[in-house]
Amino acid sequence: MTPRLSKALNDLADEAGSYATVDAVLAETGRRRRRRTVIAAAAVLAIALGGGVIAALPKTSPPPLPQIATAPWPIPEAVAQTLPTTGPVGRAAYAYTTLGGNYLVTDDGRRFNLPNSGLLSPDGRWLGYGLAPDRYLVRDLTSDTVWPVSGGMGGLEWSADSRWLLLTDGTEPRQKWYLRLDTRDGAQRTSDVPLGFADAVLPSGEILYTADPFMRSAGADPLLTRYDPATGAKTEIPLAAPDDLLNGGTLVEPNEQRLTVMPGPASTALLGVYDAGGLTGLLEYDLEDRHLMARHEVPPTAGEWLVTAYHPTDGIILTLCDHTRTDVVLLDPIRGQYQTALTLPGKATINLTTSDR
Repeated sequence: MTPRLSKALNDLADEAGSYATVDAVLAETGRRRRRRTVIAAAAVLAIALGGGVIAALPKTSPPPLPQIATAPWPIPEAVAQTLPTTGPVGRAAYAYTTLGGNYLVTDDGRRFNLPNSGLLSPDGRWLGYGLAPDRYLVRDLTSDTVWPVSGGMGGLEWSADSRWLLLTDGTEPRQKWYLRLDTRDGAQRTSDVPLGFADAVLPSGEILYTADPFMRSAGADPLLTRYDPATGAKTEIPLAAPDDLLNGGTLVEPNEQRLTVMPGPASTALLGVYDAGGLTGLLEYDLEDRHLMARHEVPPTAGEWLVTAYHPTDGIILTLCDHTRTDVVLLDPIRGQYQTALTLPGKATINLTTSDR
């Protein structure tokens, strides 16, 4: 993250006031940088950015994703409604934050005020948000089901299949205390990830974490760990980063000096490749057999690229920011095609998006 964008986001956080949960701590410390997007307004535009290229690798690609929808994401209504405290409101298309507030937008364009930024599941069904420092709710937007969470936890990451939500207490510099919630029955299990940062909860329910997220060992390849909170079993996943696919770049972010690890559908994950100017590509790995599947190129377009999600049907979701606009961009990892799903005036970062709309 460039100092310019970092300052802008910090200014926005100051303007937004205090959140009711540790979500504020998570945002300020940068742990949710991949999912944040502060949206100033919503002008929807469906255009092509041009053809991206996926490097041909020996590893067989995963089954093709369903066709990326060509319809624009819904334009939110001009007047926001108050989100009812109980009952269904319908599946959400996305959620966003501005200097004026936090909003949820449904598939039909209805816009609701949120008490804070919250965390929306990939299928648009579940919304997690805080109501008090020690009260967090995970709510089914299509029914009356609500799962309460106590203990000062805040939402961190959803699994790609929307079954699991990973929460944390937001402590720094190591976030060691985590809670995993199962949306099927509301079951909650706490766990301690020693000396590491949790990056995801996988569809298997395992927590994926990075023992050395700063890559302090010179020339070291990334090492991830799968941890099962139910059994305590740990499996190390060494991943090779070939020099020819780094193209002179590095897996460590230039300013925050951390790995970017983005879980995907099934057992896939993305690692960001950076140079001094920012994100240049994404390496996709199969976590089961540990093979590098592909390198996804990020177009050399003026502005700052951020990867925000890897969804089962929308593909890889990125944002591109400059001084005047922010584009929300979908990358089809099979065809290597980019599509702009949303164009926002001013600087922004999408914090919540959904797939399979």
